[in-house]
Amino acid sequence: GVAQMALSPNQGQSPYVFRKDESWKLEFAVCNYSKARECGKLNKQIIPVLELRGMRPETLNKLAEKAEVLARDESSKLLELRGKDLERMLRRIASDNHGGQAADVLRAIKEGGFDANTEPHLRSQLHMLAKQMRREAVQRFRIPIEKSMKGMFVPDPTNTLKEGEIFVHVTRQGPDDTPYGTIEGTVLVYQSPCLLESDVMKLRAVDPRLTASIEEKHLAEAGIDMSRYLRDVIVLNRKDAVGIASRLS
Repeated sequence: GVAQMALSPNQGQSPYVFRKDESWKLEFAVCNYSKARECGKLNKQIIPVLELRGMRPETLNKLAEKAEVLARDESSKLLELRGKDLERMLRRIASDNHGGQAADVLRAIKEGGFDANTEPHLRSQLHMLAKQMRREAVQRFRIPIEKSMKGMFVPDPTNTLKEGEIFVHVTRQGPDDTPYGTIEGTVLVYQSPCLLESDVMKLRAVDPRLTASIEEKHLAEAGIDMSRYLRDVIVLNRKDAVGIASRLS
């Protein structure tokens, strides 16, 4: 028999092909090692740690306050919605994986054909879920970061990145349909959970095409061009005494 498999790369990704052996007649298009874009989230724990380091995380504080208000509003609306509006809210809760066990019970009741607009028991379940969501919004919610991506750690194959440097090239498009491109400048990196000052560190995001020496560029071109192939991943330097990945556990 013949087995077929199709890989569909995300927009902006350029697959590169590997062939094991012509006799095998197998060909795989390996895409970048990144997940589909979704809203990233930061733990609130980072805010007091940054303040201990003498930093002023006003932006994170504002995002946290906004997220908390939205979470409270969402739980309140859950008790007021009817009909199609209620159905949309329940689907959103299910897709966001909110509510824990209460949400699972609620979805099971819905799948059984009960109507929240007429069934008192289902309304009581909604009330319990709303209170749980409100409590979680205050106790352990995370700060949503709309402009975010997820990518795997990859060691620098060209060995051109210096100590304290990383390389990140994002192919996904921004809100205005423009690509993000290569990130440059000082970046904040932290371990999760973030409890101690040592869990936070600063790194430099660089473009090796601009910072590498002539000899390093020649070596890189002879091997692999990071800006072309290593996209939507986080490339770590191999020259730190203690590797970044090790420091972040």
